[in-house]
Amino acid sequence: MSQSASASVLVGVSGGIAAFKAVTVVRLLKKAGYDVYVVPTANALRMVGAATWEAVSGHPVTVDPFTGAADSLHVNLGKQADAVILVPATANLIGKISNGIADDMLTTTFLTATCPVFICPAMHTQMWQAPAVKENVAKLRARGYHFIGPVSGDLTSGDSGEGRLAEPEEIFARFESQFRSHTHSETEATNADQLADSPLRDKHVVVTAGGTREPIDPVRFLSNRSSGRQGAALAEAALKAGAQKVTLVNVNMEVPLPEGVEEVKVSSTLELEKALDELFDSLDVLIMCAAVSDYRPAVVSEEKLKKTASDTFSLELVKNPDLLAQLGARPREGKVLVGFAAETAGGQAGLDFAKRKIQAKQADLLVYNQVGNEQGFGDRPNQVQVINRQGEILGQAAGSKQLVAEKIIEIIINQSILKDAASS
Repeated sequence: MSQSASASVLVGVSGGIAAFKAVTVVRLLKKAGYDVYVVPTANALRMVGAATWEAVSGHPVTVDPFTGAADSLHVNLGKQADAVILVPATANLIGKISNGIADDMLTTTFLTATCPVFICPAMHTQMWQAPAVKENVAKLRARGYHFIGPVSGDLTSGDSGEGRLAEPEEIFARFESQFRSHTHSETEATNADQLADSPLRDKHVVVTAGGTREPIDPVRFLSNRSSGRQGAALAEAALKAGAQKVTLVNVNMEVPLPEGVEEVKVSSTLELEKALDELFDSLDVLIMCAAVSDYRPAVVSEEKLKKTASDTFSLELVKNPDLLAQLGARPREGKVLVGFAAETAGGQAGLDFAKRKIQAKQADLLVYNQVGNEQGFGDRPNQVQVINRQGEILGQAAGSKQLVAEKIIEIIINQSILKDAASS
């Protein structure tokens, strides 16, 4: 059960097609022990009916602000909330709350709440990028509201781009992480003292996350199954561990950027190579979590390749630069280089490969994780072992991406290079 299990959460649902995903968010909150009240808009009920919301939350649902007026229902709902989650948050809802408009049950209730707010946008890419929406989002960020997403992916219109609602599991995980920091002020004060002594306190941590895409033509590319979840979790864990600055090199990630983290977007291996070259002199810790393609097409067609009468198709590939080996060969006094080895081989065979890899790449640490169809990728749990250049296992972790990330960061912090630098 969550540390915040007795808290009351108000879930506001607006009338976007992604409203059905909010049902799973409510279920996850209830499973963790939260007391959940759902306040949908009238349009949201056209997507998911009131009976569903009442069944999954365990509380009555109303969209009429005049219902319960004698008892000031909207005021009581807002005042009792320990957190508000707006999921999905349409452009219309974002516009209303940013400008203080209160014309239905959700927006009137929202104005009475004084608790942390988490906004999960969902809309078409062009709407998300519209100047008016950008201005409204900036106003809400300035008020301290937390944004979870949107992410890039397929949209209802048939297009693809940024604007898709983050997956319910990601929304829940991000909410839990951020909400805990609001609900334990005494713990925060203790942590602040600890962070002041953290070896990361004056350090710049760079994390790569996601999977490279090597273009074949304007439509197709070669890639892999990495979602960027583990890298995003590592960036968030580094920030919480006291890092002065965290930069996440976003390599086609499928998850939102953690709050407080700076972003550099790239797509291909060559773009990643250039970005890391530009960042290298300023960083203190580099965590190479992104899955990088070993090969790329020798020639990228300027037009979409057409199907031919032949039953086979040949594509010539050329080797990509070995980024970890390149960085391992560079002088890096005081810097810590962390590589990843995602292998389908398990047990001693996989660990032996990881030991050979860290020697060949000259990294300081290597995170070995076994992957497969049911392990490691996407929102599935991860299992890792962290080894040093001498082949010693410094630690291991299994579980959620967040739990694994925290353990990896803990091991990095304990490296003598960082400790010596922090004490000097």
